[in-house]
Amino acid sequence: MFHSALKSNRSWAALIKSFLLSAMVTSTAANADTLGVVDGQAYGPDQFREFSLDIAGRLHADSQRIGVRATLRPIFNNSVAPFFETSSSQGDLDNLTPVGTVKFGGENRGAGFYYLNIPDWRDARAILKVSYTDEENNVDSTITVAGQQAIVDYNQRTLFASLLLSPKEALLDNGLNGYLALGLGHYRKRRVVFVDQVPEPRLARDESSIQPYLAAGVVLPYERYHFYAVVEFQQEASLSLGIRWNRVKK
Repeated sequence: MFHSALKSNRSWAALIKSFLLSAMVTSTAANADTLGVVDGQAYGPDQFREFSLDIAGRLHADSQRIGVRATLRPIFNNSVAPFFETSSSQGDLDNLTPVGTVKFGGENRGAGFYYLNIPDWRDARAILKVSYTDEENNVDSTITVAGQQAIVDYNQRTLFASLLLSPKEALLDNGLNGYLALGLGHYRKRRVVFVDQVPEPRLARDESSIQPYLAAGVVLPYERYHFYAVVEFQQEASLSLGIRWNRVKK
């Protein structure tokens, strides 16, 4: 049994390492951004037992994001853990306005839940996450269209679902564990350009798309806290670092 568990943990570690390397190698600047706060959820004895609070930052090639998530104690026979989150972003984008790359800032709010009563998959704990996020972006650069000053109203909304898989045995003796996430996101992006305070329909955009999502991360527990690092891949790779505070002490 010991050798079986050791072999399983080595397989998980190799799988997570391979994903992290491939995500960094295949990274491209595609102006993609995962709007929600990164999960950082690896299996542990205190996972989803009580209230927890996450603070995490994400670094893209062209933008940065920092956010906070509050995850509540599970309800409905301990099967659903609801959460609420908010984040802010800033950076440079070339698809936000009709005049090229501009500096932007944004505020995001979201909510969702983790569904916990999914059967284990082999030696892995499986969790379903569903979330909805809404972000308003502001252009920090001065924009001129046809010699007149313009204002851009840009909104992004995402409906997102992913499956989180994490080994039930820690990868290392210090409790370090990892997880993989696979999902799909439905993205809706809406742009309205006001020229001389009048909407210009020729410059408006209303687009929607469905994009796959992959992530791999490692989580290190220490008393009430969990420290985590996660690489996500959705058109481009991003790196997130975060810390979680749990109400329950280990």
